[in-house]
Amino acid sequence: MKDDHEFGNWLAAQGLLSKDDLRRAQNAQRGRMGRLDTEIIDLQLLSEAAVLDALGKFNRTRTVTGSELEYASPSAVRMLTPRIASRLGVVPFRLEGKTLSVATLSPGDLLVEDEIAQQTGCMVASFVALEIRFVEALHRHYQAPITARYAGLIRRLSGGRDAAKETHRRLSVDDGDAPSRPAPQPGKPRPVAETRRPAAAKPADSLELSAEELDLFPSLRDEEAEAASDPGGISGEVPLARDDRPAAPAPPKTVEMGLEALLGAASHAMQNVEMRDDIADAMLGFCAPIFRRRMMLVLRGSTIMGWRGEGAGVDQRAVRAISIPTDEPSVFSGLLRGVGFWLGPLPAMPHNADLTLALGGASPKDCYVMTVKVRDRVVCFLYGDNQEAGVGGLPLGELKRLAGKAGLAFQIYLLKGKIRAS
Repeated sequence: MKDDHEFGNWLAAQGLLSKDDLRRAQNAQRGRMGRLDTEIIDLQLLSEAAVLDALGKFNRTRTVTGSELEYASPSAVRMLTPRIASRLGVVPFRLEGKTLSVATLSPGDLLVEDEIAQQTGCMVASFVALEIRFVEALHRHYQAPITARYAGLIRRLSGGRDAAKETHRRLSVDDGDAPSRPAPQPGKPRPVAETRRPAAAKPADSLELSAEELDLFPSLRDEEAEAASDPGGISGEVPLARDDRPAAPAPPKTVEMGLEALLGAASHAMQNVEMRDDIADAMLGFCAPIFRRRMMLVLRGSTIMGWRGEGAGVDQRAVRAISIPTDEPSVFSGLLRGVGFWLGPLPAMPHNADLTLALGGASPKDCYVMTVKVRDRVVCFLYGDNQEAGVGGLPLGELKRLAGKAGLAFQIYLLKGKIRAS
């Protein structure tokens, strides 16, 4: 994932900003949650159109304008709930057949595109947007909160027009795939590029999970007939696409609730899964008193990808950058071959260095890694360590039960997607 620092350096290298102007924007950005593109526009160092064009070229992707987001198709907006749109950091704005176009601040995030496909049954076309227009669209279409600073900048960019008072369209009225007012036509048509996500499976008589329904997790595909699943077992700030800042230090290592109470809370949360991140929330929440540093990684096809991380010094942006081929040596190699869990020092392997980087650069004394499976097939991994203190005396039985519950939660999540597509 590219960040503001890289974008700023790129702007200077392209001659779009002088070093002095870049320094002004970066100084203004310090202490604020906003992104660099917002500061450049606020300081009037470049026009809104010029910054958007630069963002598209920098990210090598398509762009979406504020006008296109203002007149987003209500049927596209309704494809995601406000909570999911805010959590994923996307705003759907166009629905053409089975292709859903979404605005985002972090284009190319495959796990986000996977989630949107699971939620909507659509192929996903991602477009990068300016932060200020993205915030405005979240506020306009999903009533997300907005700060006074953003509201003031939006009014200035809109010539004094208060965008917050112009949410006149009613998304409850079904208008097909067209917006209630004609969207401004761009000067040059933008073809919808092919995406990596196939359309949803056709409705089926049975809710048994098949290879097609499990397409979100390619590792779960099976060319043979699938057996039936066995359920026995166990601030006002607008949320943006991804918080790339290092996570805050973990709280002191205490288990005040007790392991059974923590496991019960995780179990309750997993019964109400709406999106894949809900499962990660429940697992990481259970592990917070046990591990100072926690991380979840997902198996996507033949690649292990960083998903979520939290704890002392953990860098979420570095977590999302993890990409480990399954056919190359790593701490996950034995787990993919059926070993129940890893408990010990992190092996000295090249790809394990990516884990260390995401953890803040300090190797742990030892660590614990376990798998979460659906029908004996690995879906994701849970990693935990206590830095130099080690991980002795772990509640292995409770962690195993947690993995079992998470496996069932993934099945619920996938079945809900099939129900939506039926």
